[in-house]
Amino acid sequence: MYSGGRVDHETRLRERFGLPGFHPWQLDAVRAVLERLRHAPLVIVAGDSGVGKSSLCRAGVLPLVDDGALEQGRAWSASVCVPGPQPIASLATALAPILPEWTEEDLSRRIASGAAAII
Repeated sequence: MYSGGRVDHETRLRERFGLPGFHPWQLDAVRAVLERLRHAPLVIVAGDSGVGKSSLCRAGVLPLVDDGALEQGRAWSASVCVPGPQPIASLATALAPILPEWTEEDLSRRIASGAAAII
């Protein structure tokens, strides 16, 4: 799994998904999210119910981010949000623990006015 002190992210991903017959599209999807994270402070994964959003993020992207798949020396925080009937409030609740300088009410207002207002 480690080669010269570096994590072999493909092997790690296969272990996380637990699939002996690993599907290349899963690795491609994880790579795509990681690439976007390298250039943007926020990536939202959305899609129809049951398409694998949670698996992509929780089994693929987040463990690899924890393993250092992104820029070394940069701290990353992750938050999981299930939007439900009040998506803005749900997102504010999910972000509040990693953005302690903001109250949930402030976060809700900033989210409603545009995501750039948070960053």
